[in-house]
Amino acid sequence: MLKVGEQVLEDGAQSIREVAAQYSFASASHFSELFKNAYGVAPKEHISYL
Repeated sequence: MLKVGEQVLEDGAQSIREVAAQYSFASASHFSELFKNAYGVAPKEHISYL
């Protein structure tokens, strides 16, 4: 699910909170924590690099 979340964030159509809710993460912070553990950067930072 993280890969799908990453792609949706890169498309810019949804916020981190919306992605977390749509893909059934416990919260936006939970999604962010898992994302950072997997990719080495927080979702917000990842988006800013695009």
